[in-house]
Formats: sequence, C-alpha cells, structure tokens
Amino acid sequence: MAKKTDNSNKTETSGKVRPDFPSSPSAFAQLAQYQVGIVIVAALILLIIFLYTIQIVISPFLVLAVIIFILYPIRENIVARRLLWVSVLLFIFWFLYMISGVLVPLFISFGIAYVLNPLIDRLEKKNIPRWTTALGLILTIITIIVLVLIMLMPLVIQQFNDLLHSISQAVADIGEWLREGELFDRLEGAGVPSENMRNFVNTEIIPTLENFSILLVQAMFDFFIGLSGMLTHLINLVIVPFLSFFLMKDFPAVKRRVKLMVPDEFQPSVVYYYRKIDKLLGRYIRGYIVLASINATLAGLLLWIFGVKYAAVMAIITFFLDFIPYFGLIVTMILAGIVGFLSDPPVLLRASLAMMSIGALAILENYVLAPFILGRPIGLHPVVLIMTLLIFGYFLGIPGLIIALPTTAIIILFAKEWDMRRREKLGLPPIDYKNV
Repeated sequence: MAKKTDNSNKTETSGKVRPDFPSSPSAFAQLAQYQVGIVIVAALILLIIFLYTIQIVISPFLVLAVIIFILYPIRENIVARRLLWVSVLLFIFWFLYMISGVLVPLFISFGIAYVLNPLIDRLEKKNIPRWTTALGLILTIITIIVLVLIMLMPLVIQQFNDLLHSISQAVADIGEWLREGELFDRLEGAGVPSENMRNFVNTEIIPTLENFSILLVQAMFDFFIGLSGMLTHLINLVIVPFLSFFLMKDFPAVKRRVKLMVPDEFQPSVVYYYRKIDKLLGRYIRGYIVLASINATLAGLLLWIFGVKYAAVMAIITFFLDFIPYFGLIVTMILAGIVGFLSDPPVLLRASLAMMSIGALAILENYVLAPFILGRPIGLHPVVLIMTLLIFGYFLGIPGLIIALPTTAIIILFAKEWDMRRREKLGLPPIDYKNV
C-alpha cells in the first residue's frame, strides 16, 4: 500500500496539462461538419483548376456529371445540396436554350392548347368529348391558314413590294426636288438668305432622308421576311397539328402530370400561383388576340374603302402592333399617314382619313370592345407601363415590347404576394392594392 502513487499529484507536479479532447456526440458532429466543409472547398478549387486546364474538351454534361459525383454522397449537407440544385437548374436552362429551336413546335402547340382550353372545357361540360372538339378546332385552324395563304398572301406580297418601291421613289423625288433648288429660289425671292440653307439641306437633310428610307424599308423587309419564314416553318412542321390535338385533348392530364413532378412540399404554392397567373393573364391573352384580329380587320376594310393603298399590309401590321400599348398605336398611325401620302390623289385627304381611322379604331377598342372582351384590365400605371416598354424593348427588341405588359403584371403579382405575407408575419394590417 505504501508503494501506491497518486497519478493526479504526479500530473500536477509535472507542470503539464493534458489537452481536453471532445468527447460529446455534438462536438464530434460539429467537427465532422467542419471536415465536410473543408473537403467541399478543396474539391471545388481543384475542380475549377482542372476544368481550366481541360477547357478545350469540356462540356456541360461532363461538368454536371463531375459535380453530381462529388457532391451527391454528401447531399445531406445544406451547402452541398444547394450546390447540386444550382448546378442542375443551370444545366436545365442551358439545355433548354440549346434545343429551343427544336422545341418551337411544342411551344406553339402548347400555346394553341392553352388559348383554346376554356372553350374545350365549356363544350365538355355539355357532354361533347374533348377529342371531338379538339379535332374540329384543329381542322378549322388548318382550313383558315390554307385559305389565307391561298387568297390573301399573294395580295399581301404584291402590296408589300409596291410599298417598298413607293417609299424609295418618294424619298428620291423629295431629294430631287430639294436639289433642283426651287425652294431656295422662293426663299431668295422673299429676301431670305438661302446659301446656308442649301448647304445644310445637301449635307444633312437629304442624306438623313435617304438613310431613313433605307432603315424603314429594311425594317419592313425584315419584318415580313421573318413573318413569312415563320409561316413557312409552321407549314413544314406537320407535327404541330398533331401535338396541338393531343395537348388539347389531354390538357387536364398534362396539368396533373406537371403537378406530380413538383415536390410535395411545393405543390400548394405552385398550384396557388398558377391559378393566380392563369386568372390574370389567361383572359388577357385570349382577349387581346380577339381584339387585335377585330382591329386589324376593321383597319384593312376602312383603308380599302377610303382608297388607301396597301390596306392588306396595313391590316397585318396593325394586328401585331396592337399588342404593344401606346407605341404600337403611334407607329400604326404614322405608317397609315405614310401609305396615305403614297396613295392616289388627293393624298392629304387620304392620309388624314387613314390616320383618323386608326385613331377611331383605337378609341373603339379601348372604350367599347376591351371592357366587354377583357373585363377588368391588368391595370398598370402609365408611367410604369412606358418604362417597362422601354426596358424590355431595349433588351429584347420587338418581342420584348410584346411580352412587356404580361411579364410586368406577373412580377407585380409576385411582389404583392410577398408583401402581403411579410406584413402578415409582422402583424401589420393588409393593404388594399386595388386602391393603391
């Protein structure tokens, strides 16, 4: 018993303190998380260096496969899981962008099915099978397109060629009239010095008119080339009618299957926002197609009655520009005035009648037809709408002007929903956005 030593005393007398190692499960779990984080950071750095060295043969498929191979085993970690989701989403966006040309028939068919689905639902409630209505609608659309191509397209092409020739000839006549100096002779007779004016006209006005003529002709040419190319593409795509038929016939089933693809925890939110967007934009899109068709038909008839040339071309231009608020009306009235001046005498009367016809149709559309067909409008403030058109037009051109209004409406819808939820969490009273 005397030989027994005290280990605690020996430790204290040695002057050395033993380090404390983590012994609880939580400490080991925290250390394991740190190690996983270090592994992720090191793997990402090495992966970036490796990808940089083999960038010639790299492809998004290979990059995604490597990311999944590295991060999938540790997917329980929140950082790894978010990196996986970001990588997959970026790959999906890239893949859809690359095959967007192949998906054009599907997008067109889905748009046709979406626009016509309420009509099919209404007839289905009257015990008319969906496939019967879908087949009848597809045959009707094909018949209308064929009749338009056979009866109207040759006239449109002829008027379009004549319009381009008339614009070029009119600009040449104006330039020649200015060069002849009749205007300057009259100014000198009135005691006005004309030499500076003559130089300004020759160096600035005439080249500007010629450039304007070239730009206008090129813009119209590109517009109709794109339109005719799109129509030709649609004709060649025999698959579009078949896709449209099956999508219209099975549209409720398509919506159910898309819903099943959404994770269960996100389904209520996705369904809620889909119904909101569909209620907001569904009637708007369908109604505006009807409004634009009516407006274009009436514009073509009025211009033809008043003896304005190129009425068929103006009808088509009116249809597409009707989807662009404010700016579309202004451009349509300017073009109507131009074709009026290019018509037979009296040109001033025909130009005035053409512009007044477009203005009267705009009043009829906004104050009579639109409330009846569209119901409650989307209701964007004019300042917001104009700024939206400028921004979308700057980045996306003509397509941006067309999608500016519905896209902005969706963004504002999400912003309002976010603000309502935020105020609800903070216990603040809700805002009546209808009166804001």
